[in-house]
Amino acid sequence: MAMPQLQDLDPRRFKRWKEEYEGLKDGAVSFCQELQRQVTALLEAERIHCAFPIQSRLKSWDSITEKIRRGPVNISKLTELQDLVGMRVILLFLRDVDRTRDLFKHHFSVRRSRDTGDRLGDDQFGYSSYHMVVELDEKWRAVPTLARVGGMSAEVQIRTLAQHMWAEFSAHLQYKREAGTPREMRRAVARGSALLEVLDIEFDRLLDSHQSTIPSIQSTDELNVDVIRTVLEADLPTDHEDDREMYDVLHRELTSVGIDRVEQLRDLIARHLPSVREHEAYLIATFRPMQEQVAMTRSSRDRHGKGVFFNHTGLIRTMLSREFPDDYRQMPDAGP
Repeated sequence: MAMPQLQDLDPRRFKRWKEEYEGLKDGAVSFCQELQRQVTALLEAERIHCAFPIQSRLKSWDSITEKIRRGPVNISKLTELQDLVGMRVILLFLRDVDRTRDLFKHHFSVRRSRDTGDRLGDDQFGYSSYHMVVELDEKWRAVPTLARVGGMSAEVQIRTLAQHMWAEFSAHLQYKREAGTPREMRRAVARGSALLEVLDIEFDRLLDSHQSTIPSIQSTDELNVDVIRTVLEADLPTDHEDDREMYDVLHRELTSVGIDRVEQLRDLIARHLPSVREHEAYLIATFRPMQEQVAMTRSSRDRHGKGVFFNHTGLIRTMLSREFPDDYRQMPDAGP
């Protein structure tokens, strides 16, 4: 059968779709950006770690026309395309796939969902990912800035880093299904698929092992990355912690000035935390009048509203710069 071409379509319908696309584009981009902001905030609040920043996009007009070329598209308007707006969430840990899926179900209206891995037998390889089509629920549509995108939906793909590697590989070679893969390649492809599944399992197991060592960490006096994290979580304000803490850099800087025991770190915090918090308050007060002129993320503005300028790492590095002003200036990449 000949592949449908654009000129084979009803020109009036195609013209109407093109006009619709131009009319909804700005609203769809706003919907895309707001969805990305909200999902990022939800994941951060639940301490769900992404391998990469969340990706979202509005399907380009060229991609839509290519979709039409591939076969009939049975829609009356473009907003019926479930992948018109798309979002991809790539997670570090397999256990977080279900948690992320549940967050979407709780905070958004889910029109449909499927796990692509469900179609695979125990002895088959293939692409695995969790797909959902979501839209804003009624309480979101009451927000004036979101009212115009109330009827819009997005296709969300949730997968792990290992699953993403497989998806990209299989898409490149078009080895998405066993039946379509050359027979002589199936064994090698199956090994690759199995190794990536093992990688997901081992990452989860490594996380379990890490969490199980926390009690023993609390009984040691020698600083390492995990001990530093434990001390800072206990001794510094909770609001200052974020997901970008550089504990490895901090360990190097602490030990380079002779702070290699828990007691020494806690003593540093006890002596300098009050003055560093005062300095932090001054920085926020100075920064506040400039917030309208300076590009700041919503999370940064929220943190400033809570009196937070530094994260945990920044607090300790500022303390080090005060305790060892001459030595600290000599450290590579030193500074709060």
